[in-house]
Amino acid sequence: MSRAKEIGPIALNWCGFIIFSMLVCLTQYTLAYDRQITGVVQHFVSPSRTIIFNLISITGSPMVTLGLGMLIALFFIIREDLQKGALVISVFLFTNGIGWVLKDLLRRPRPLAQLTQTQGFSYPSSHVMGSLLLVIVVLHFWHPVLVRNRVLQIVILSGWFGLVCLSRIYLQAHFLTDVIGGAWLAAVSYQSVEFAVQGFVDRHTHQDSAESKT
Repeated sequence: MSRAKEIGPIALNWCGFIIFSMLVCLTQYTLAYDRQITGVVQHFVSPSRTIIFNLISITGSPMVTLGLGMLIALFFIIREDLQKGALVISVFLFTNGIGWVLKDLLRRPRPLAQLTQTQGFSYPSSHVMGSLLLVIVVLHFWHPVLVRNRVLQIVILSGWFGLVCLSRIYLQAHFLTDVIGGAWLAAVSYQSVEFAVQGFVDRHTHQDSAESKT
């Protein structure tokens, strides 16, 4: 697919995310469904499950995922793979920055009966954003040789991500739509940053090639 054709899907993805965000935060259409799901989850609350989901939630916290993302970027930089390092740094900073702006701009309140200490606003979920970015980066850059190991890698990472999403709903730190919004933002941000970084590299490659011929 040419770069011109790649812009269309990215733009549509952003438009879809913006429309979804407006429906969630500026209208009451989704709130009833969110509360129903929260009510269902409340029936499964127990002290032992709360401890487990708190621990799972910590593994997907913004500080943990951002820190791991920077370590991965440092790994690439040490290996002099600057394009990959720049991509990882850019996508984590860009996504977290957009998420922070949206939280402050939309100011969606969190669920009332929280089972964990949380601060700030609810939409989108920073835990989900960072966790999905980490999963995407690992799956994109590390491919086990054996197919069964690749399948195991996908299952483990997808399972962990799913548990992080579930933990945020179980702990009533987020509504389901906050989780969906966080995942959507992470996906479209990665898509956009990868497109931008590749475009930057291609331009400089063509310039260097042209200069070497003159």
